[in-house]
Amino acid sequence: MIVSRFSKLTQKHRIFSTDGQCFLLAELVEKQGKESLPYLVDALNSDWSIVRACAAKVLGQLPADVDVVEALAVAMADSDLTVRRNAVESLGMMKPVPVSAIPALLEALVDEDVLVREVALLVLQEIQNVIVAETDACNGRSVA
Repeated sequence: MIVSRFSKLTQKHRIFSTDGQCFLLAELVEKQGKESLPYLVDALNSDWSIVRACAAKVLGQLPADVDVVEALAVAMADSDLTVRRNAVESLGMMKPVPVSAIPALLEALVDEDVLVREVALLVLQEIQNVIVAETDACNGRSVA
């Protein structure tokens, strides 16, 4: 039911408020999980930056996989600052952060916005810490 509600909304999105669309995106992820990905990707192509920003934000609630990371990487190249911020923050919310996110995060290090750059750096440091800890564990070294 929620999928059909969202489909109708995206087709006629100009007659609904952006807050309503954001609420539906969050509800869609909560109810449909990974199956909501095509609708979120569609929302990333909205003419309204607030809808794209909401989609980028709720993508971080999905399990980390290649398709989700790819969608967030696209959002990280958006012309709107809030969309880019939400996308990089969503990558940071994924635990563990997928290694497949590294190329998009490296590109974000040269973003015009300082917050996008800072969050990208923090997420890359988190990935590095996980890799170092796993390497140390494999080599029998103590992390302490």
